[in-house]
Amino acid sequence: MRRTFTLIVLQLTFSHLISQPAKTYVNLPTEIRHVTVFLEGAQITRTGQITLSAGRTHLKIKGLSPHMDEKSLQVKGEGDFTILSVNRQLDYLTSLNQQEGVRLIMDSLRNLRSDIKREQAKLEVIDGQLDLLNANQSFSGRVSGLEVNTLKEAMEYFKSELMRLSTERLLAQKNINQREAKKNEFNLQLKELRAEKEKVTSEVVIWVEADARVLAKFSVSYAASNAGWFPNYDIRAESVDSTIVIQYKAMVHQHTGEDWNNIKLTFSNANPNQSGKVPDLDMWLLVYNRRPLSKIHGIRAIAENASPQSVSGIVVGEDGVGLPGVNVLVKGSTVGTVTDIDGRYNLTLPNDAAVLVFSFIGMTAQEKTISGKYMDVTMVPDVTQLDEVVVSGYATKTRKSLTGSIASVRGVSSIYGSRASDLPVTQVENQTTVEFNVNVPYSINSSGEQYKVDLATYEIPATYKYYAVPKLDQDAFLVANIIDWDNYQLMEGEANLFLEGTFVGRTILDTRYLSDTLAISLGRDKNVVISRNVVEDYRRNRLIGGNKIDYVGWEIEARNKKSSSIDLTILDQLPVPGSNQITVNETELSGAIKNEQSGEVKWQFKLDPGQSKLVNLHYSVKYPKEKYLALDR
Repeated sequence: MRRTFTLIVLQLTFSHLISQPAKTYVNLPTEIRHVTVFLEGAQITRTGQITLSAGRTHLKIKGLSPHMDEKSLQVKGEGDFTILSVNRQLDYLTSLNQQEGVRLIMDSLRNLRSDIKREQAKLEVIDGQLDLLNANQSFSGRVSGLEVNTLKEAMEYFKSELMRLSTERLLAQKNINQREAKKNEFNLQLKELRAEKEKVTSEVVIWVEADARVLAKFSVSYAASNAGWFPNYDIRAESVDSTIVIQYKAMVHQHTGEDWNNIKLTFSNANPNQSGKVPDLDMWLLVYNRRPLSKIHGIRAIAENASPQSVSGIVVGEDGVGLPGVNVLVKGSTVGTVTDIDGRYNLTLPNDAAVLVFSFIGMTAQEKTISGKYMDVTMVPDVTQLDEVVVSGYATKTRKSLTGSIASVRGVSSIYGSRASDLPVTQVENQTTVEFNVNVPYSINSSGEQYKVDLATYEIPATYKYYAVPKLDQDAFLVANIIDWDNYQLMEGEANLFLEGTFVGRTILDTRYLSDTLAISLGRDKNVVISRNVVEDYRRNRLIGGNKIDYVGWEIEARNKKSSSIDLTILDQLPVPGSNQITVNETELSGAIKNEQSGEVKWQFKLDPGQSKLVNLHYSVKYPKEKYLALDR
């Protein structure tokens, strides 16, 4: 009896479920109207409208970024209706099918690589046999007394063996070529599948209720990863008598899965991925350790393992194919770039750069210590990328138009009267961030490719000086000094240098340090010639008691081959005693300014066109005669 009752209940329940109509959704068409691009990530704003019937309606917005941050999702409305809930979901079926396709191709690639290795090993064996045959063909010339028949048999043997091995070699090489061609086909398919991966989209489901038929307007905003921008500059100086022109640019990239077509862009110096929590100070426990070597201020000796000024390389996937659109960032800075279509990158480094961060869609982010001028990286898949995400909804009643706070706008001109750019860009200073609103619509595809967007052009008064450190480098460097540079909201970034209309190289605009003056290196000037030579007539050493005295002399000459006068600063140094047994005495500094603590010496003078200047650095060092000091620097 109990079983019969249970069966009846199950039948009734099942019949009830079948009789329920399937949940239907009404498509809510939206378009991207505005994107705020952060240093890492972007906030996308869509708008759309639809006429709601009385009662409850399930609306669905399709084709959204699969990299949406569910915590950032906001839906606001205008009209007499209530938003009951908001949910975000992913198309898992498409995603799983693509994953299976990638797995099959990766298996095929592994099999092909094994086949190629086997054929290559066969080639090596065949080549060894051919070498052995060729080496023994000359035996007839070394061995006398062979009968004619024996010689003929030997020649026939060599002929047939050479023919057989040559045929096998051609076949092995043909097999390798065929498998290499197939491997290339699979790699192309893999690239296409990775591109197709962006077709996995998010959907936002909105449950609304209206008392009567009403026109409903919606604004949907959400943050998405795999987007960002890097500050970039073109710095131009026509002469040392002119103002300096800084063209401020944003190198923007996005791989969100949504194309940004003809939209308004805002660039913000904020980074939502950084924690906003005030750090706590832990107890500082002081213990003994080795005393570090002090650095000499102003001039640093060139270390054997000095950090490179730039780094380049290629970023590939597990299949060895270059990955376009990989984000490459100097950790702790805003200096970065994106790999090109072949997966290659080139990046100018700040002075204290130590680690590069590589990130890419569907791959595990990697941090690599900068180990040289060339760094190749292999990215591996992130197995957590397809975790399910659902956003819980909220209920609100919206019956009026959207409103928002309008930040005050500060002009970009400084107290020096430098003019702002003619570009239609508005600079907005918020409480904690600075934004550039670009009023001209842009289209940026979801390809990871870098796009250059002009933000501002500043024409700034500057003072120009030449600096030379001939102990480390024989060239003179032109430096533009800008006062009150913080009026321009510049950020650390790569800069292209143009002097007198000619591209002269790249540098880093370093804005991280607290200083009233920003020094911008404009590169080397070969028309200012510097030399530093040993004064042999001055060099000698003497023994006095238990001490030895070494006399060291350097002669530094500067010549101005330019058609205009220049201000030149030359830096050198005296050694600083590291022991009370060592005494350093300068004998001639040619009027240089000496820093007693660091040992730095500095000459400052003006050079007219064609003029030369000669200065001397002479000093002596006294130390115990049984010791050795390296003074040839």
